[in-house]
Amino acid sequence: KLWGLLDKPLVVEVKRGTTMLEALNKVSGLKFEEEKDGAYITEVDGKKGYYIYEINGRLPEKAVNEYRINKNLEVELKMLSPVIGKKIRIKIE
Repeated sequence: KLWGLLDKPLVVEVKRGTTMLEALNKVSGLKFEEEKDGAYITEVDGKKGYYIYEINGRLPEKAVNEYRINKNLEVELKMLSPVIGKKIRIKIE
């Protein structure tokens, strides 16, 4: 039963035309960085890094400050992290 409580998404209510940045600013634990080419999510619940956001399972083509919400949707935040399985150096004899 406890797992079901943790699995439920937060619900944020906004007006049509609100930017994703404005909507996400209503969620505690999120931090953003504004650059000349857009705003980026840089921290989620104390975990610093760079995050992407997906809308209904798809990656949008706009930064959070440019994306306008016009219908109900589900957003997932995912941390970008480099993954190295094994590093191999190959030298020429």
